[in-house]
Amino acid sequence: MARLRYGLTPWTANGARATASYPRLTTNLDLPVVIVGGGLTGAATAYAFAAAGIRSVLLEAESLAAGATKSASGVALAEPSSSYVELESAHGRRLARATWHATRRSALEFGATLRRLKIRCGYEPLDLVLIAQAGDQSKQLAREMQTRKDAGLDVSGLPARSLAALGVSGGSGARTHGHARLDPVRACHGLARAAAVRGAGVFERTPVTHVKTTRRGVEVVTAKAVVTAQAVILTTGDPSAGFHALDRHFAALETYVVQTPPLPAVVRSSLRTDKLILQDLQQPSHRLFWTDDHRITWSGGDQERSAERARDKVLVQRTGQLMYELSLAVNAISGIQPAYGWHAPYSRAADGLPFIGPHRNYPGHLFALGLGTNLTNAFLASRILLRRYTDATEKDDEAFGFTRLPR
Repeated sequence: MARLRYGLTPWTANGARATASYPRLTTNLDLPVVIVGGGLTGAATAYAFAAAGIRSVLLEAESLAAGATKSASGVALAEPSSSYVELESAHGRRLARATWHATRRSALEFGATLRRLKIRCGYEPLDLVLIAQAGDQSKQLAREMQTRKDAGLDVSGLPARSLAALGVSGGSGARTHGHARLDPVRACHGLARAAAVRGAGVFERTPVTHVKTTRRGVEVVTAKAVVTAQAVILTTGDPSAGFHALDRHFAALETYVVQTPPLPAVVRSSLRTDKLILQDLQQPSHRLFWTDDHRITWSGGDQERSAERARDKVLVQRTGQLMYELSLAVNAISGIQPAYGWHAPYSRAADGLPFIGPHRNYPGHLFALGLGTNLTNAFLASRILLRRYTDATEKDDEAFGFTRLPR
């Protein structure tokens, strides 16, 4: 039996990097754009700018994909994380539909880009099935489906008998298309490599100490060099040092993830959902998908971020709780220990939508913050940031901007 590896993820467990390392920045530079943060969002943004012929440099404080990217569960959804009912209630139909269409388009373009660049990251398209138990959850799901249909969005219902045929118990379900699973670390390294091939500078072990606004734009100061640029793009997920005035717009959260060892055929036959992502309507919700080597990845238990001193203890407790909940959802899993258990930090705005674009208090800056757990938001952010920089914004981009904040 394989030993449970707490705190490691399957993306990094073997200790192998997806590409060669990049150097530290030690020489002053003068170029149009500096991107701070070498996770999936930063790498996707560096690629977007490089592909558009705009010179940029990507600065990562540690190593690429060392932050939230390596802890991601590996799901790229074609819809926002919040329910459509919640978004329409908060912002109205026009903005809610705009976020839905933009996220779906980004999910499809994300997959197409990974395939075109031949980035081997285990990308596989999957459908998403929302599962509601009988009673209030079924009523909630019925309202969600009807509201989406009224807005002209794609969704189809699954009655209990259809769920049962998949080995899933529930009162009802809803199915949507365009989602995917992937290895976020390999995707990050692949996009960074594609950006570097097209002329972007990529530097690791180069923490930014501060950013100064100048008449020309900005100066990004590191330990051994200064980069003068027209704009700086912060793709750090959380507001980084020097921008903590933005903290109030986000909740600092964490989710937990377990992954089983490869499961025997008798277990796989009890849950015939290898081409699906399953998500329940509990609060917080759980999400399940299979890997191509017959492992179940199961996430949930979202909460406020635990203190660092208590993190190991909380991880052990949450891993056990998740496996117990998985055994209730998939009876055949009882007695099987996970191969991996880890926590995934993320930030979330009150309405669940990311903030992507400029902020009136920070001239020369663009931000990609509060991206949540949906990997599609990294690619969505890269396209909006490019349009913002080139003054080619689309009407729907405002749905993700700081302008939606109440004044």
